[in-house]
Amino acid sequence: MRFIPLLLASFLVQSPGPSFLRSAEPVAFTRNGNHIDVRIGARAFTTYHVDPAVAKPYLSPLRSAQGTVVTRGFPMITDIAGEDHDEPHQRAMYFAHGDINGFDFWGEAAFSQWSDHSIATFGRTVLRTLDEMRGGPDFGTLRATFDLVTPQGTIAEEIQTYRFEGDGQSRIIDCTFLVQANRGPITMADTKEGTFAIRVAKALDSPPGHMVNSKGARGEKAIWGKRAEWVDYYGHVAGEDVGIAVLDHPQNLRAPTSLASTSADTRGLRLR
Repeated sequence: MRFIPLLLASFLVQSPGPSFLRSAEPVAFTRNGNHIDVRIGARAFTTYHVDPAVAKPYLSPLRSAQGTVVTRGFPMITDIAGEDHDEPHQRAMYFAHGDINGFDFWGEAAFSQWSDHSIATFGRTVLRTLDEMRGGPDFGTLRATFDLVTPQGTIAEEIQTYRFEGDGQSRIIDCTFLVQANRGPITMADTKEGTFAIRVAKALDSPPGHMVNSKGARGEKAIWGKRAEWVDYYGHVAGEDVGIAVLDHPQNLRAPTSLASTSADTRGLRLR
């Protein structure tokens, strides 16, 4: 049996503004059944969805400090003008992998037409316990334990931890995901379908938005699958100039990881 810190990442939404005016705003949580609302200062920031009727937990929507939604609403919301309706298994922000012991936790059986996998090989990330929900004047923390469930039974345990903070111009989530191989060996196979992802709003997609990574590469063709410390989308959304970035923690296995748009891959990992 083994615990391994599988992926640590930071998510940042930032608007232009003078840094000398910034001070931390309080973080508060409100749970309503299978949804946990996150507020930073006086504004709603996001909601953590842990509904067992959905194949995996996710955060949606994500908002800037001014309240601008920077992530795609579909498939949760279906009537947003101009939004793409492809790949409905891709939620606003989530952690999943497309091949764990041969089971797909990235795709969803409910949308099997968007995957090459058969119904018998889809997995589900199912909430077991909400372990921590603690707000505070400077930051707040959510931690939950999930079972990785397949048609053949549970194969592992996953712990998701989120630390939320923000000020007048920015919103930050520090994310830690751990997998415990407590039901036998686990192989996370080499696949582009994983592991940490954000689906951005149409206005941030490139084009009309802009995409750059830490190596100075620009555009999806230059960035897809390349190793980088961070990748950033920026653009103009609903009257606001915003940027949304994913930053790879330097202590991650094989850091810096390969990035594919705003997702990060963890490839060829075996746990015992």
